[in-house]
Amino acid sequence: MNAWEGLYEHEPVMRDKITELLREAQPRMRPPKPKATFELYGVDMAMTEQGDIWIIEVNRSPRLGDAV
Repeated sequence: MNAWEGLYEHEPVMRDKITELLREAQPRMRPPKPKATFELYGVDMAMTEQGDIWIIEVNRSPRLGDAV
């Protein structure tokens, strides 16, 4: 992603959208009993030709390996 020319222009908007999503979903994301751990989520986003950014889906336990 660091090689993407639009990174510095669009990253703040992407971060704001993810932050808003997590704040809204946080009450429903709590585990049934407290754990000494964390969960990792993957967020798929898309951008229109006009520069609008949309959240497409959120994945729990995303794949962390290199794409093949």
